[in-house]
Amino acid sequence: NIFSIFVGPMVEARSSRFVAILATMCQVSGLVICAFSNSTALIMIGFGMLFGSGVGLSFFKQMMVFEMRFRDWIGIAFGTALTCICLAGLGIPQIVRILIGYFEKQKDLNQWTLLIYAGMSCIGFVGAFLMKPEPGIPVPDNEEAVPADIEVEQEDSKFIQACKDFFLLLRDPLYIVTAVVNSCCFSIMVYFISLLSQIAKTRNFVDESSNLVTIFSACNAFALLPMGLLGDSKFLANIFNNPRKSLYILCCIGLVLTIIFISFTSSFITLIIGTVFSAIFTSGMFITTNLVYFDCFRTKFESAVGLSNLFRCIFALSITPIAGYFNSLSSCVDLHCSLYFLSGTTFFLIIIWVGLGFYGW
Repeated sequence: NIFSIFVGPMVEARSSRFVAILATMCQVSGLVICAFSNSTALIMIGFGMLFGSGVGLSFFKQMMVFEMRFRDWIGIAFGTALTCICLAGLGIPQIVRILIGYFEKQKDLNQWTLLIYAGMSCIGFVGAFLMKPEPGIPVPDNEEAVPADIEVEQEDSKFIQACKDFFLLLRDPLYIVTAVVNSCCFSIMVYFISLLSQIAKTRNFVDESSNLVTIFSACNAFALLPMGLLGDSKFLANIFNNPRKSLYILCCIGLVLTIIFISFTSSFITLIIGTVFSAIFTSGMFITTNLVYFDCFRTKFESAVGLSNLFRCIFALSITPIAGYFNSLSSCVDLHCSLYFLSGTTFFLIIIWVGLGFYGW
């Protein structure tokens, strides 16, 4: 995801098609390397570096396209895209399970499953070639009409401008607070999702843990588009100056209340209710986490989102060990300490963010 910082300059210097092709190449090549790997180092390079870079480039490039093409309806566009991704993704685990079952008998489990999955990922090239080559440096009919030096100068200027935007944003206290609170709350939300199956197991619902994950995935997928519609609606725009930021804050508060509710659940029915509400609120956070910068830093949207990924990486690496420490305490039972830490931290950060907003931040 760190490489997504450079998506903005690359799109402006080249095109969305160029970034999409590069992202797909990284993902496919990473899976191919994993298929033929025989060491942990190659897996780290293939999956961690190449595939991870491809996912980061692809996701942020998608945001850039929506911002350029659907500026007035960016929430609906992003919600529709995520809904389609989620619905399409429901069938992928079944396909992978069939492949694993077949190649397990052939004793080529890892290699051929990953190679076929890499082939499926090549669908990204189709989407890339459907994109228009602009914006970016125009391609002339006669290549001699545009000297190479001019192209290099234009590309360098985009990169230099992006660096200047990064520097200005890092000097802006409003951006620092927004990026810290947004990124930390998002990382907490992602970590909480990973705890759902463990929560079911600690409550002696081991056989129902997979059903709980399925319920969450289905509710989350179907709530994405309504959340996008709500973020772009005139209803929120008439109430809040920054509707998408406000929706993100409301979803964070809703998630805090849901985590507290789940902390005190004792039956599977109440756990299902908590899971449904958590799916709804996390879908809103997924939609609006990047659109917060569209509301607050519209003129530097690409740079603001790209730079925020650095904060997100830092908190993603920090939340897990900290929550794990609280869970390891002798007085902690049924993940209660971790849940209290997640809900308490989120609530504290939101209070600071909202409080600073009242003082003109």
